Amino acid sequence: MTATVRYARIQRSYNTDLNALNEILPFIENDKTVYPFIQSDERLHGHFSNFLGYKKRLVLLENYEAYLPYFPLKWNIEMPQLHIAGLESTEQCIKIPRWKKGPKQPVDYVVIFNGENPKFSDTCEAMLQKHVNTEYSLIKESKNGIATLYKRN
Repeated sequence: MTATVRYARIQRSYNTDLNALNEILPFIENDKTVYPFIQSDERLHGHFSNFLGYKKRLVLLENYEAYLPYFPLKWNIEMPQLHIAGLESTEQCIKIPRWKKGPKQPVDYVVIFNGENPKFSDTCEAMLQKHVNTEYSLIKESKNGIATLYKRN
């Protein structure tokens, strides 16, 4: 198999995954906060949430790099505490940023992107769904079921 054929196959699968996010994007209002849970083991899926902001004015609250010591952008620890239906701190398998100084601020939208991830168990998925379903309503699910959008009640 040539490198070009291999690249085309990989690119096709990524296009399908990105299209799932594009399907839910029209249902997100401008000037809102969005927390994407990227539940995937695929290396590039961790960056897919950035595509949600390419057409909309959004505050995307997921940035794993802001915790890395060598990354030039750092989280402002004075910013509001994220509040996602009781997921205010690090759970056993669901990690969201936590700050102790700022006021509590609920997140407007939650996006769950479920790629294949052997590290993310059924127990973790059930815990995430339980929390999200208490304060958020399902607004849109992509045709392939990979991306789901929830809006705060």
